[in-house]
Amino acid sequence: MKKLLQRIAGVIRRAWSKTIGSQDDNDNWGKKQPSKKDIKKSIKTFTIIFVIFSLFMADAFWFTYNKPEEVTYNQFLKDVENHKVDTVYYNTSKEKMRYTLYNNKTRNMSDEDKENYKYPKESWRQTYYPATMGFREKMLKEGVNVKIADFTTNFGRIATLLPSLFSLAIVIMIGMMLVQATGKGTGSNIEVTEDVPTRFTDIIGHDEIVDDLNFVVSILKGEVKSSLGITPPKGVLLSGPPGTGKTLTARAIAGEAGVPFIYVNSSSMVEMYVGVGSKRIRQVYEKARKLQPCIVFFDEIDSIGKKRGIMGGNSEDDRTINALLQEMDGFSSKDDRIITIAATNNEESLDSALVRAGRFDKKIMILPPRNWRVRKQMLEYYMEGKQLGEDVNLDEVAKQLSGFTGADINVLCNEAAIITASKKKEVIEEAYIDEAIDKVLTKGNRTKDKVDKRELEIVALHESGHAICSWVLGKKISRITVHGTTSGVGGFVLNSEDGKETLKSRRDLETSMIVLYGGRVAEALVHGNDNVTTGAVNDLSELDKVVRSFVKTYHFSTGYYQERFEKKYKEEKGKDDDLMQDIVRTVAHERCRGLLKKMQPYLLQLKDKILDEETMTGSDMNKFMNSIIDDESVKEWIAFVREYGVKLKGESIQQEEFTELASNSDLGLS
Repeated sequence: MKKLLQRIAGVIRRAWSKTIGSQDDNDNWGKKQPSKKDIKKSIKTFTIIFVIFSLFMADAFWFTYNKPEEVTYNQFLKDVENHKVDTVYYNTSKEKMRYTLYNNKTRNMSDEDKENYKYPKESWRQTYYPATMGFREKMLKEGVNVKIADFTTNFGRIATLLPSLFSLAIVIMIGMMLVQATGKGTGSNIEVTEDVPTRFTDIIGHDEIVDDLNFVVSILKGEVKSSLGITPPKGVLLSGPPGTGKTLTARAIAGEAGVPFIYVNSSSMVEMYVGVGSKRIRQVYEKARKLQPCIVFFDEIDSIGKKRGIMGGNSEDDRTINALLQEMDGFSSKDDRIITIAATNNEESLDSALVRAGRFDKKIMILPPRNWRVRKQMLEYYMEGKQLGEDVNLDEVAKQLSGFTGADINVLCNEAAIITASKKKEVIEEAYIDEAIDKVLTKGNRTKDKVDKRELEIVALHESGHAICSWVLGKKISRITVHGTTSGVGGFVLNSEDGKETLKSRRDLETSMIVLYGGRVAEALVHGNDNVTTGAVNDLSELDKVVRSFVKTYHFSTGYYQERFEKKYKEEKGKDDDLMQDIVRTVAHERCRGLLKKMQPYLLQLKDKILDEETMTGSDMNKFMNSIIDDESVKEWIAFVREYGVKLKGESIQQEEFTELASNSDLGLS
């Protein structure tokens, strides 16, 4: 009971401090001082609570104090048999009953006198109610008075209502949450920056979109010449992969124009409550009209702007997107200097009404850095203020970061600094940048446990197979490593995407298939088919995708593949896609095996080199391969493969000048 009272006192004390003020950590009252009216109101409230609480507690104490003596049911039967029981009080819904014993006063009393008589505590007994048929009749035959009674106190009655009260409290709480959610405040939904420090100089590698960005800035500054009949766009849609700088670009527009920037987290616009999303959209634009000229930026707009009607749709999502469409359509001439900018990673998923002309009129694609020179500029930008070692060559580092976005490079530079600090160093060395690259690429730390020598050799051989295939076929390599990581990646070969053409040829896909087979085939070639490992699981999964697109999407399985199909599956009826995929996969495997078999001596030398270095750049590999290949016939064959691809015996090439050379010089693979 003491602990209960202490807890109640604590609750009251906290509620009191929340109502009339707050105390800081030094037990001094906070800045908010209570008025006399607040104090009187609080005292009145807590007085009522205290009185009600006291009444229930008094009732509970009285019930506990007057609780009768507990006896067994057998004792009750003995008292009945000995004619000691005066009256039995019971309730069929209760487990226990009470009864009174005769005393000197009550034995000769009439029933009317007993009604007004207050039995002393020592006359009361309590036992289990048998709930048997004929209990009442049996008691009456024994001369015992029987009455229906309920001994539950007010406190007990309240306790029985607690589940219902608890359910009611939950309903009230949900109602209060709904009121808060649909209230006037939007503090957690929007963020307003009056003075944005970001400028176009902070955007690196996107020179091709600067003209579009300057046009938006001129609209916000009111510099667009109306004599040209230009209608300012109401919205700008920034699309591209994650981490390419869409939010940065939007902030830079606001910074260059010198206007407020209203950031809206689109995912916080929609909640489970009906009408919340549409109300918040209206609140955003109400604020924008007060701050214009300004930018309203919706980050990840696909959270509220997905195509309607997919999988049955969602009425709340529909209300939210309708509210946004109405706000963009409802811009009057006074709203011309409110520019809505939205960012998305997947433009195809957006509702057609949202991306049509008149809504998001201007669409700007923001892509990862297009070449290593742009990545070098980003490295220099993010490495500013960090001391680099003399062994760091940012040109070489940038060439290893093929496919990295601006956000990836930022994380890389930060990781390199963290690794340097963990080593108790002040200068970022090349080794720390190498470790940071592996960490960003594999999403894991390098393992510190010593790797089994044989397993490390298999990994090096596997990656050498990929690297040899890439190098012979003229596919650029950025990085090779056999450092194991906690994410489970034992090693990898990273091919460069620089200069990659948008359109892919049939030979491009054939090259990809051969390279993907490189690791598995290298293991089989050196250790035998029975000793290949599971290291190629991701390669084979990706290979299946390439083969499927080769046959089903691009319909490249003609010519030589059809001839092989007829020879191998002539007993099958029709040219089933699955059979054709099997043919393509088989040919790719044969080509890869022929290539690596011809390059096997160099494959083993490269494996040993990778084991020594653990990490190699594309430049390192080029130098090494050129230094170990001294056979002119091999050089001639490599030149042929880079020009015309890997050809098996029986495959023809279109160029007449090489047909005779291929047959006479054994440039084809047997």
